[in-house]
Amino acid sequence: MKRIILAVICILGFAGCSAAQVYEPAETTQSREPPNMILEYSIGDETVRETVGYTSAAWDNCEMDAGPAHPNIRKTESLEKITISFELAPDSFEEIRVNDRYVFDVLGKVEAAEYVLILPVEESKYVYMVRANWPQGRADYFFTVTVA
Repeated sequence: MKRIILAVICILGFAGCSAAQVYEPAETTQSREPPNMILEYSIGDETVRETVGYTSAAWDNCEMDAGPAHPNIRKTESLEKITISFELAPDSFEEIRVNDRYVFDVLGKVEAAEYVLILPVEESKYVYMVRANWPQGRADYFFTVTVA
């Protein structure tokens, strides 16, 4: 009985990745998962480069969730901006910022390989969501910035 229940759960779990749909990946990537986002910033003389995996995605006709892990960056006097890029440049991406008072700012759609984010100066904890779009699908990435 346990095996039957496990089999049904597995079949239902993979239903979103139907084998009936044939997908030919774009020539730009052979990956079955979205590329990582790269955050690069300087604190004093040190350059920090963080790789951020997707949190959720719709990629190759499959819905994926990778979990809530994301970097938390503490703003210092010398940290004023963060460069956002990807291992594979998306067609476009957009950014949304929410502070700890639930004020939303839609920072707009970007159609470039990388983007320089100027950090806010008002004290708060900011959550950034980046949604990137490729021919294979879209992926969502999160990171936080604490301004104290």
